[in-house]
Amino acid sequence: IKELEQINADIDNKLNDVNATIQAADKAIQSLTKEPIVELTCFVKPPEAILNIFNALMILLNRKQNWKSAQKAMTNPTKFIILLLNYDKDNMSEEMLNKLDKWIEKHNLTDIENVKKINSAAVCIAEFVVAINNYGKIAAEFKPMLARKKENEQLIAQKVEDVQRIL
Repeated sequence: IKELEQINADIDNKLNDVNATIQAADKAIQSLTKEPIVELTCFVKPPEAILNIFNALMILLNRKQNWKSAQKAMTNPTKFIILLLNYDKDNMSEEMLNKLDKWIEKHNLTDIENVKKINSAAVCIAEFVVAINNYGKIAAEFKPMLARKKENEQLIAQKVEDVQRIL
């Protein structure tokens, strides 16, 4: 029983990691405001760092990876923010996550210091994309763990019941 309880505790720790990642994504989007989004849509040709961030976002949104698609997504800043707040992070395909992960690594989207000087919304989007990517990686690993935890809890309950019958 102790071994099963330890496994369940490890799973609970992973769940805390998942929750922290979700909170990071939510925090990034909740700090978005309309003005910097509108400012972004005015770029005819954005700096490469911003284009890379929005191409990563277009991967998440399953849209063409180009600036026109990004601008179209941001046409209505309020709807854009709501779209991101309601992003269905639990149904990302493995193919999409692999593509996103490679994009983030190739374009070093975790290093956004230079973007901070350009636009605050782009920083929020970069943080969101990276957090969602991290969530996807953790969640893929986590689903089998949840199933195992449920099995463990059933085994523990059965063993406790067996012991109680003996006593």
